[in-house]
Amino acid sequence: MVRQYRYLGECGAVAPEYGTQRKLINSAQDVWLWHIAQPYHGCFMSTMTFIVDIERRLWIADRHSEHVACARGGDVLAAGEMTFMLECGHAVVSQVTNLSTGYCPEPGSWHVVAEALHTIGMIGPHGFEPAYNFRRCPACGQRNLVKDDHFVCAVCSAELPRYWNFS
Repeated sequence: MVRQYRYLGECGAVAPEYGTQRKLINSAQDVWLWHIAQPYHGCFMSTMTFIVDIERRLWIADRHSEHVACARGGDVLAAGEMTFMLECGHAVVSQVTNLSTGYCPEPGSWHVVAEALHTIGMIGPHGFEPAYNFRRCPACGQRNLVKDDHFVCAVCSAELPRYWNFS
């Protein structure tokens, strides 16, 4: 089953950012062309914000932009950060995480990312590294990033559910 993730924040607060530049990725060369067009393109490794939209297309944006801006406010099938090794006109995916506090995607969304990479002819790692778990506190409503399998709310210390609970 493929889950769609909706943005969990206040859309009005980031709507002006929808003008954030983003790039639809259809090949490894698209990543390279995006990278060299950026003002910071001097290094050979670049981490970018990514989303996979509901049409299973991979989009990237500057790492400092919000996922919801990259998604233009829409639902996504996956979101996080993707690191590329860039050399001589080629791009290789070296690391992918599901770190997106706006969408809180489950680690199980990896298969959508792998499929999107395969569709454009890119090979990535075998999963999210690291993979993050997000939970909403049933007591105070705060979104939590679960660390070290410690399912306790960072705000009110209530026990967090073991299952994804943002629907």
